[in-house]
Amino acid sequence: MDAPILPKYSWKREQTSIPSMLLSMHSYLTARSKECYS
Repeated sequence: MDAPILPKYSWKREQTSIPSMLLSMHSYLTARSKECYS
């Protein structure tokens, strides 16, 4: 099980944009789930 890819520059840039971060996280997890269950 590989670690999720979370670029540090992206975190620092999007630090004030919590909804954006959560949305990208959600889409990442959704993609991972589809890979696992499809």
